Amino acid sequence: MRDLGSKSHVVRASGKGASVRTTIPMEIARELRISVGDVLDWSVEKRDGRKVAVIRKLE
Repeated sequence: MRDLGSKSHVVRASGKGASVRTTIPMEIARELRISVGDVLDWSVEKRDGRKVAVIRKLE
């Protein structure tokens, strides 16, 4: 696994909603071949005692 050193901020998705959003840094989007309109599947896994978000692009 390669550390690209990219960071993003989490913000409220809307004034009333219960969800939050973030942007995907362009280097990460390119590495994962993510484009506008793609659908992403999110899950959380425990690895070495830490929670890790796993994002998969659905084909």
